[in-house]
Order: sequence, then structure tokens, then C-alpha cells
Amino acid sequence: MLVEDDVQAAQTLADVLAAHGYEVVLAATGQEALRQARTANAAIVDVRLPDDVSGLDVLRHLKEATPEIECLVVTGYADLESAIRSLNLGAFCYLRKPIDMSYLLGSLKRALEKQHLSRALRQRLREIEGAARLNAVVLNERVDLMEQLESERAQLATLSRWMLKSCQATDAAGLLGDLVSLVECLDYG
Repeated sequence: MLVEDDVQAAQTLADVLAAHGYEVVLAATGQEALRQARTANAAIVDVRLPDDVSGLDVLRHLKEATPEIECLVVTGYADLESAIRSLNLGAFCYLRKPIDMSYLLGSLKRALEKQHLSRALRQRLREIEGAARLNAVVLNERVDLMEQLESERAQLATLSRWMLKSCQATDAAGLLGDLVSLVECLDYG
């Protein structure tokens, strides 16, 4: 998106950008820019615009609506205050008019590369978080299985002791008493 009130300058810049493979949407006012805000990956915004919405207001709204949009601020009236404010609002860079086209194109390219890398990083972080959640589930299942295995091992040990003891029983009453003890030990009763 190109937000520039000077029609001739806007068309010249749009032609240069189009010649370098960029799709350009023009906005001559701040209000027009705000209506088109969600459709752009990057915006070149003039600080001074003819309506009651300044370029810095446009920048603020763009970054609030679409935080990943990269904004390059341009002005013919550069001053330290607007430069600092632009950068604090999230501008990728602050350029003075007349614009050096090669510098603008390089800045735009770097801004879009930054955006691409940020998106890739966010995607990778989502993948890592998903893997971490999966690992937590698997770990919890392993803990549950280990606890179940330990419980079954204890029951098996009790059963083994009963079998050894029952082999030593001499009468049916003693064997029946040992069986009742086993059931109580195994917590079946």
C-alpha cells in the first residue's frame, strides 16, 4: 500500500514499485488508507496527508489492526520528533523526501524479508509448542503406565508368595484361609 497525497509522486513511485514486481494499492488520504489496511503486507506512508488522519495515525492504526505489516514512513518535512514517534509506533524505517529509489527498494525488500522471517519463526514456535504438548501427553502416559506396572508387579509378588505358602499348606482349611488372605492382599474383596 502506498499512502501519498501527491498524485504525481504517488503514480511515479507506484510505477517504480510495479516495475520491481510489487503490487501497489494507492491511497491518497489517511481515511482511504485505513479502509484498505487489511489487504497489505507493507505500507509506504507519507507523514503529512490532506485529511484529519495523519500518516502517523495511519501507521498506528495499521500496526494495531495488523501487527505484522511493515511500514516505511516518508516525509518531506523530516524532524527528530516525528522520526522517533514513527519508530516507536513500529515503522521499519523513516525516509526523507526526495526519496532515493534504490534505498527505498532495499528498505522495502528488507522489511518484507523481516516479515517473512517473523512469520516463519512464529510458525516454528507453534510447531515446537505442539511437539512440547505432545511430549507432555506421552510423558504423562508413560508415568501412568509405570505406576500401573508397579501395581501389577506388587500383585504378582503377592501372588507368588501365596503360591509358595499354599504349597506348604497341609489341609483344605489352611489352603482356604490362605486364599482369603490372598484376595484381601490383592484388594479384590
